[in-house]
Amino acid sequence: MKRRTMFWQALKKLDKKAYLDAAGKVLLGYRVICAFILKACIEELADYSIEYIKNECIIDDPIIAAIHVHRNTCEKIC
Repeated sequence: MKRRTMFWQALKKLDKKAYLDAAGKVLLGYRVICAFILKACIEELADYSIEYIKNECIIDDPIIAAIHVHRNTCEKIC
């Protein structure tokens, strides 16, 4: 029997329209995924290890779909 990950369990509850959006949000909720993205995209972090970026550069848990995109509007990333 295959053991299902938390990622899979979260995604199986969604309808097809929300699946890809939710998949991206779930992935970005993992600090290690964010660390890989930061290492690849931020030149200053390229020489640091994923473990260092994950533990020292990412403060608190990622905030997803809770902060407005534009300061003067009600639009959110959701």
